[in-house]
Amino acid sequence: MIFYDPHTFRLGGSYRFEDTEIFTSAEYQLWSAYKPPSIYITKTGGVIVPSTNFEKVKVQNTFSPRIGIKTDITSRWSTGLGVGYRQTPLKGDFSGSGNSIDTDAYIFTTGLQYRIVIWSKDVNLGTSLEYQQLKKKHVEKTTGQENGNAGSKIGSGGYDIDGSIIAASFGIKFNF
Repeated sequence: MIFYDPHTFRLGGSYRFEDTEIFTSAEYQLWSAYKPPSIYITKTGGVIVPSTNFEKVKVQNTFSPRIGIKTDITSRWSTGLGVGYRQTPLKGDFSGSGNSIDTDAYIFTTGLQYRIVIWSKDVNLGTSLEYQQLKKKHVEKTTGQENGNAGSKIGSGGYDIDGSIIAASFGIKFNF
């Protein structure tokens, strides 16, 4: 899979009061130059007939807001919670040729951090857990194969986009 990195504009800020800090950010990504990876086959003989029925992907720019809160439990321990939304850049019903699929995601995070001092420098040890719930969507494929012949498409007659993603991390931050 070819990786595509869109132009991203991000605005964020935080506000601290007593032992609590609130973070917020919004991201706008430009996806207008995205094209899905395609394999073009040239017929030079033999029985393989190349298809010209390539996937026609419609893209949209995306907006993804996030908000989080961090609370200092003690002078060394802090915890955080966050929620976010990731909009898909792919528009359409995915019923035609190809297999590019994506759906919006609701994101929930939590974390725990411990601060220690080594040689008069702050060192933060942290761990976090992220849960992404994908927005459920049913895809119904159109009739005909990708090359235009009669028959079933890949993924025929349809499928559901659904599920969740869980990610965990551990990190060390040195403040010099």
